[in-house]
Amino acid sequence: MTKARCALLGVLSLLLVTGSVRAQTPEARPVATIAPFVDDQAVLVARLGLDRVGAEETANWLISAGFPAKETPSEIDMAFQPLNALKAAGAREVYAILSPAYLPQKPVVLIVPLTPQTNAAAVAEVLKTGLDAAEIVRGAVCAGDKLIIEKLRATKPTRQPLLEQALARAGDGAIQVAIALTADQRRAIEETLPELPAEVGGGPSKVLTRGLLWVAASVDLPPHPAVRAVAQCQDQQAAERLRTVIVRMLDQAGKIGEVSRAVPNYNQLIPMLSPKVTGDTLTLSLQAADIEALFRASVAPALKAAGGSSQALAVTDSVLSIVVACRKYATDHDGQWPDELKQLVSGHYQTEPAVKTPMRPVGYVYRKPDKNAPEGTVVLYEQHVGWPAEGVAVGFFDGTAERVQDQALFKRMLEKGR
Repeated sequence: MTKARCALLGVLSLLLVTGSVRAQTPEARPVATIAPFVDDQAVLVARLGLDRVGAEETANWLISAGFPAKETPSEIDMAFQPLNALKAAGAREVYAILSPAYLPQKPVVLIVPLTPQTNAAAVAEVLKTGLDAAEIVRGAVCAGDKLIIEKLRATKPTRQPLLEQALARAGDGAIQVAIALTADQRRAIEETLPELPAEVGGGPSKVLTRGLLWVAASVDLPPHPAVRAVAQCQDQQAAERLRTVIVRMLDQAGKIGEVSRAVPNYNQLIPMLSPKVTGDTLTLSLQAADIEALFRASVAPALKAAGGSSQALAVTDSVLSIVVACRKYATDHDGQWPDELKQLVSGHYQTEPAVKTPMRPVGYVYRKPDKNAPEGTVVLYEQHVGWPAEGVAVGFFDGTAERVQDQALFKRMLEKGR
């Protein structure tokens, strides 16, 4: 599949969470807050209300849905540490803007608006932990690639009416998302990809570029998770055509081997994931019971297959940390990966590659890749004797990792990549 088709499928997949929204509360005025940072190419704005995020509530919900009760609370606490640190520094909300204008750097910037109660230095320190730079720009701490921050300072804010409409309709959930393509982006898709991929039923791409105006979504987090969003279309006919494309895409996804193996009853979930046509909009609402059903049908089987064990999770996380460290090493060495994993330790890229989990020492098989290897090339995997019941943790050239359950699939990966 070409990159253009992959990109288009990614855009279409965003429509899977379309659903009804609630009226915006007086406290949630994201349009005015984020306007000074929106440029003429921005396609997505997201907001996280920090007062609506709770580690304990999230951990309890995950445990009730099937996650291991012993490990989950501590893992969630660790994951929520940056958000708790932002709240402690007086931050109330975090925004993210996605704009192709920031390419070739990662085209995302994080923005934390400042109030008299906010400790800007503390906020910047938290954000810099995972990003290159965090500086004050137009009354907010902005974080991202250093070059992006410089571009942001020089960029003249631009009104994006469709994006503003979407953001205004994005509800009052803990997370709000607005998506809208610019006129130039719509035209570029039509010129480079006039026909939709066969994977989504074919037909002219104008079903997307002309028929869809914007998408807005609102997400509530545990203890009462919910998703509500709306996709605004040109008219009812456009909404019906777009729904057909989405349903076809859902159906095609069920035919992918990895999906059918991971979610045996996937086809039964399609009606729940299919949006409804309401006038000139597509709507779909997932409440707590719906989300728990989806979780139990998709995530829970994978947990069961892995034994839900801390051993399997720890090893997979370890493999991920090692391949990420290897990529950092390659960045500093003209694209060349280390000859041996111990070079990660001597170069201070990794503390101890051969991580020992509570249950047993774990070794790894490292395969140094060529500097221009395909992204799916296997570079690291968990050492094993026989085939473990929980599968094997595998790391790839693109810096990702996953636990592979199927031994035949694992062998094919070793030969040809992922």
